[in-house]
Amino acid sequence: MKTEETHTKKRTGANRLFRLVVLALALFIALALGEGNVQELLADRAERAAIAKAKEAVGEVVKQYNEKIIIAHDQNNPAVMTDMVTPAELRRIDTYITYNNYEKNQTLSNRLLKIKIVSVALGAEQESARVKTKETWSYRYIDKKTKRAGKSETVRYKATYVVEKQAGQWLVDEVKIDSEIKDKT
Repeated sequence: MKTEETHTKKRTGANRLFRLVVLALALFIALALGEGNVQELLADRAERAAIAKAKEAVGEVVKQYNEKIIIAHDQNNPAVMTDMVTPAELRRIDTYITYNNYEKNQTLSNRLLKIKIVSVALGAEQESARVKTKETWSYRYIDKKTKRAGKSETVRYKATYVVEKQAGQWLVDEVKIDSEIKDKT
């Protein structure tokens, strides 16, 4: 019985000693860095977390944009994109779909085979971003009168998405194809 009490007292004493050492170390660090530096360190950590969260959200918007653009073309309905693009980008999508439908008398059938987010660069105040991607698409045009599908093509390219935060929501403002990725031969 006494042995058990002795072990319990030793453990309790060791725990107290450990807590005192940790407290002394924390106090030493706080004094060495200065109170302001500790607060700056905590603020920097919170800011880095907010930046990482914003970058993840912007990347998701780009992926969702690509899912919805397929639907917009399949349905010949640019309005599908309304909740995730700026009015300027909606006009560009509408113009392209209208051009295919009425000028070319065709519809675009496309599928995203692969997308890789290469980088996300946030602008000032985290209100805008540029997203660089590498994408692989399969597409073909379908004649509206005959319903015949043209030859299926596969294209790989690098793209840049300009994304803006408006009323607390990330919206795609512009999509630019930077360059086609050629296969090595």
